[in-house]
Amino acid sequence: MSDRTGRQAAAGTPSAGPDEASALADLDALAPAADRARLAGVAASRPLMMARAAQLQREAYRAQARFGENDPRAQELALKSERHALRIARFDTEIVRAQVTTPAANPNATVIWGRVSESGKPKSGVTVSARGAKGDVQGFDCTDAVGGFAMTVPGQGTVQLRVNDAKDAVLHAGAESIAISPGAVFFRDIRIGEQPVDICQRPADDSGGDARPGMVRVPDIVGRSEAEAVRLLTAVGLKMG
Repeated sequence: MSDRTGRQAAAGTPSAGPDEASALADLDALAPAADRARLAGVAASRPLMMARAAQLQREAYRAQARFGENDPRAQELALKSERHALRIARFDTEIVRAQVTTPAANPNATVIWGRVSESGKPKSGVTVSARGAKGDVQGFDCTDAVGGFAMTVPGQGTVQLRVNDAKDAVLHAGAESIAISPGAVFFRDIRIGEQPVDICQRPADDSGGDARPGMVRVPDIVGRSEAEAVRLLTAVGLKMG
């Protein structure tokens, strides 16, 4: 027996690989561990986010007091403050979402899961159903203590989500058509009585609208090269002084 063959025999057969059951168990444990790490990272950023929110609110208040609420500069800061408040709301959704158990995919049906809330608080004990084009129930589930739900929807096509209370009153009627197909998984965050906020809005014109006659929005040229500053000023009809 050669030295190489002897070393392989002593170390075990390399082609056998790791134990399959152990490897599968390790893979199954990855998702919960990753979710816990994500939650820890998100939670650690909350103090900074709240400090930024307070700063934006102060800046927006000072701008409105100095220039008036219809001034473009005050409106821009107010919009920044509103957008940051929306980010915090989405952050809170992530925190609660991490408490909802993620269901496994089903190769024979579509899995739709998520949470239901009202006024920022979990809505427990309501029924979430997936409705077909004629209002027929394709799948349903009742929310748990944290507002979580999960359902399997067979077949293909589109469904819309509806939320009913214990007296069968409609609390939410979704307008989104979810395209279902076996193996697909969808998460939906349902907020009863809340209209979605469009974070991407049309920017203000350089002049006109609510702006004062003859006024334009001055570009931010701090820290830019002279050529870049000239280009930005020229775009709004201004010149370097």
